[in-house]
This record gives sequence, structure tokens and C-alpha cells, in this order.
Amino acid sequence: MKYRLIPLLFTFISIFVLCNRSTWKEYSIISWDASGYYMFLPSVFIYHDLGQLGKTDSVRYHYALDIPNYGLYSYPNTGRRVEKYPLGVAIMEMPFFFAAHYLICPATHYSADGFSIPYQITMSLCTIFWASLGLFFLGMILRRYYNDATVIITLVILAFGTNFYCNSVFIQGLSHPFSFFLFACLLYYTDNWKRGRQYSIAAVGFLLGMLIITRPTNMIAILIPLLWPGQANGEETRGGVYKIIPLSVGFILFCTVCLIQMSYWKYTTGQWICYSYSNEGFTFLHPHFFEGLFGFRKGWFVYTPIGFIIVCSIPLLWKNNRRLMFLCTLLFVVYTYVIFCWWMWFYPGGFSSRPMVDILPLLSLPLAALISTLRSKKIIFKTIFYVFISLSIALNLFQTYQYSLGIIRDANMNKAYYWRVFGKIKVTDADRKLLLIQQE
Repeated sequence: MKYRLIPLLFTFISIFVLCNRSTWKEYSIISWDASGYYMFLPSVFIYHDLGQLGKTDSVRYHYALDIPNYGLYSYPNTGRRVEKYPLGVAIMEMPFFFAAHYLICPATHYSADGFSIPYQITMSLCTIFWASLGLFFLGMILRRYYNDATVIITLVILAFGTNFYCNSVFIQGLSHPFSFFLFACLLYYTDNWKRGRQYSIAAVGFLLGMLIITRPTNMIAILIPLLWPGQANGEETRGGVYKIIPLSVGFILFCTVCLIQMSYWKYTTGQWICYSYSNEGFTFLHPHFFEGLFGFRKGWFVYTPIGFIIVCSIPLLWKNNRRLMFLCTLLFVVYTYVIFCWWMWFYPGGFSSRPMVDILPLLSLPLAALISTLRSKKIIFKTIFYVFISLSIALNLFQTYQYSLGIIRDANMNKAYYWRVFGKIKVTDADRKLLLIQQE
């Protein structure tokens, strides 16, 4: 099917950009948050100090990756240190780490220290791999509801018209492309299960566990198997879907995956359940919902205008699948409320609001519904829509390029500076002074 060419196209373009930027030479891929997610692997398989995560400090300092002890907190009652980041990303990075450590480094002159150039390259390729595979699974689930043309257009828009592109190709190692893949797979296997393929619930349980230990706020994904319709027409499947054996297998897999994270917490802190982010937390009484979506600092609708069109398209699901409309609405509202209650709601280190990448698979459903609806409308409406989409994709690609040049910043943007540098590939000191204006 032709829609499967889109993940291949995304992979080709991503690797082409990667080769031309050569960011691995700057040792900038495994650093800061990406280093925090990844650090479990060299600590376990090279330095054997999971309880301290300290032997990597000198190596990280040597490559100037980040500040010492970044993301680590000590627990005096155990004498060990805990990494605040969960384990899910490291698990998904493991095959690429093994390739660098056991294949590439022995065959080259590079040091097998966990952070040399082979590791930088393979971790970059790892992010691209899971992002592309996420597009593949998303195409398979969309094809069950829409025709090939609609699926192709939807995948192109998501791949190149949203901040999925920048946060997968220009910023590697963060959790969002991994979560994107897991969400896309969860949609696919949940739909399988609700169509009567009983043992797909095993994959659902495994994926829910992986989502939670990849990014804890992903626990909102439990709404997907709970609210997903049983058939394309919205009717629940009866018969063997809810039998005890497949449900038990799924529950066991879910608990087993979660137990990996809990065992790490037990080993390092002495507690099965641990809040590893120390003094970082949520401000549930003071959400930054408006700033997170509409603000010039990192607003998703500002830097990813297609996102606004996607959200406005959710009511279009009402006609054919009310359950999906309710699910998309509820998950969007709850998820955005939670992520914008985080104390650092603007999430530095990425383009646009990077946590929104995680739920793009679910939001692809209303986008596809909009595209499908427009195919039957008058040519004037289709023309307006495709012109807007084309301009939005062009804007996203150009602003991603601006981000790579450091013109669009990852945290301290504001309205005055945004419009001053709009469309520019060079900025002056006078432009940069506008960054001193109070954030919006």
C-alpha cells in the first residue's frame, strides 16, 4: 500500500539531514535530558555501577556533555543515587547501544566508553528508527478507517508539518518520539483487540507498561483501551474479547514491565514506589494551559499551527464514530492540563511544545476525518485547505531550520522577538536584545 512509503520517505530525509548536520561530531546528541534517559545503559553494561551512576561523570565531563550529577539524587538510607528519568527509553535504545558497543567500537579506533562517536550516531539513528516505525503503525491503524489517499496526506502532515519532525530529527534521545511509537502501536493493538483478536490484549498490556515507564504522564493512555469502540461502527465486540485468559496475560505483562522500574527504585531508594523528581512537581491549581497552547514562548498552536486545525477537527468524528470523538476530546483535555501544570511547563530543549508529540497518533484521527470530509467538498474549500497545509508545512520546516541555527530558542522566546526574526536566517545583536523582554 502506498501509505507505507511515507515512513520510508521520512527515514530517508532524516538520515540525509543527520549526515549533513554531523551533530554527533559535537557530542551533542547524548547530553542533558537525553543523557539522563540513556545513562542506565553504560552504567549497567560498561561501568557496573547502577546504584551510583557515578563512573560516567568523568566521561561526560571529558566530552562536555552536561553538568556533573545532572538528574541524580542521593538517598542516604541506602547510600545510593537514583536517576530521575524512567527506564523506558533506555530499554528501547538497548539494541542500538549493543550495536555500538559490541560491533562498531571493537571494529574501529573509538573508545568503548558509552559516549564516543559510535554511541552518538547509533542513538541518533535509534530515535529516527522508532519515529519512523511509529508512522508505519499509525498508517496501518488509519487505513482501517480511511482510504489510502487520506492516510498518505495525514502522515505527510504529521511527519513534516508538526513539531514531530524537529523533535525526532534535530533533537534525538528525548522520550517523545519513543512515546509516539508506543501510542501508535497501542492504537493498532487496541483496535485489534476490540475487533475480536483476543490475544492482542497481551500487546496492549505490554505497551501500557512501556508508556508509563517511558514517560509517567503517559498513564493517561489507559483511556484508549477503556474507551475505544469495538468496531469501526462504534459497537462493542462481544463474545471472547473479555475472557479471563487474554486479560490475565495482558495484566501480567503490564505488571512485569512496571516491575522493571519499581525494582530499580527499590534497589536505589529502598521503596517500591518513588517520586524520583525530588523538588520538581506539578502546580495543579495554576495550569499554564493558555501559555502552553497560544503563548509565544513555546505555544503549540503558535509554532505548530496545524495543531490548531487538528484540535478543531475533533467534532468531525461525531458523524461516524462518537466514541472516538469523546476519547480524543477527553484525552486531549486531560493530557494538556497535566503537562501544562508541570512546574517547567514550557519544556526547554525542544521546538514548540514537545510533549504534544506523544499524543499525535490519537490526534491523527480527527485530522484524517477533516481530510476525508474535504474530499467531498467544493474545489474552493479544498484549495484553501491545501494551500494552508502547504504553507504550514513550509513554515514548520523553515522554523525547524531556524531552530537548528539557534535563531528560534528552546525556552526564552517572546512575541516581539518572534516577529522580529520571522523569516530570517541571520539575527543581529539588536534582535537578540528583544529576548530580554518579559516572557509571554
